[in-house]
Amino acid sequence: MKTLSLLSMCFAALFATSVTAETITIANGNDYTPFTDRKLKRGGMASELVEEAFKAAGWTVKYEWLPWKRGYEMAKAGEIDAAIPWTQRPDRLPHFLFSDAIVSMNEQVWARADSTAASYDDLKGKTGCLPAGYGPPAELKPLFESGAIKRDTPRGMTLCFKKLLAKRVDFVVVNSVQAASIVKSSVEDASSVKSIISADAQTKLHVLVGKDHPKGAAIIAAFNKGLAALKSSGDYEKIVSSH
Repeated sequence: MKTLSLLSMCFAALFATSVTAETITIANGNDYTPFTDRKLKRGGMASELVEEAFKAAGWTVKYEWLPWKRGYEMAKAGEIDAAIPWTQRPDRLPHFLFSDAIVSMNEQVWARADSTAASYDDLKGKTGCLPAGYGPPAELKPLFESGAIKRDTPRGMTLCFKKLLAKRVDFVVVNSVQAASIVKSSVEDASSVKSIISADAQTKLHVLVGKDHPKGAAIIAAFNKGLAALKSSGDYEKIVSSH
């Protein structure tokens, strides 16, 4: 009887593991230093945070490195479990569930060290660099849309800084974390550029899951639970500082 009872317990434990253990496939993208790029350590800061948060909740992450638009559309159609890291915008709300923020940071305007611009009005008539797919802060959006400021849209933020130093654009719109990373890794003389404006609102990056995904709510709940565990243990700050 004891043997049968022990076997029953083993089978029950095995069954429970098969039910609760989950593997999630997430669309990820390149050229978003320091957050995501398959060439970066652990795929970048956001990639590591997401993987570790799900791990803390008992889930395993598999990344599919895809073009940004393709990964986004696959998540929207439910052809992949989730996509990272994306901002929350009104046009996305009807289609996606959003997690708690993976990271939060301020949007900034960077210019060459000799720039005299100090306000958004000072940027009128100039050319700003913001890669395709990036949204400007609320203060700059109407200026771009009206044509008061011209927009250059290269394929990545590092190219924006290269264009800035080459005097092909007048300023770069970039979040504070990404700016610090690019200046450190790709700008030979850090004193040649400076932050001139900081937006009031924060930009937040999220895990997004298509609203029609049958496990959408469970995926978001698992991530949020794991993220909270990372923060309470201190591991969150360790991961962020390592990048």
